[in-house]
Amino acid sequence: MVSRRFTAAIVKEGKWYVARSLEVEVVSQGKTVEEALTNLKEALELYFEDEEIPENIQHPIIAPGIRNGKKRIVIVPFHKELAPGNLASILRQAELSIEELINEK
Repeated sequence: MVSRRFTAAIVKEGKWYVARSLEVEVVSQGKTVEEALTNLKEALELYFEDEEIPENIQHPIIAPGIRNGKKRIVIVPFHKELAPGNLASILRQAELSIEELINEK
């Protein structure tokens, strides 16, 4: 069996932790972070029963940024090209300007 590494983003939504793979469209949840990750791993295994595991997985770009003293994490999907406005939308949601992202210290 081929083994690959995937990146997960986890957010708390109400009483649940939601884990999402950033490389493929697979999502799961759990009552704890560990349970959400375990469930995501199982969901990925089920997903790849019907899909071929890509040879070269393109991991997203995860960049820290700071605005008004608050740290922000910006996740940019790694694609050859981003659709017009996608980067601007991602930065707007993170409440960062391109200058703040580039000049993060």
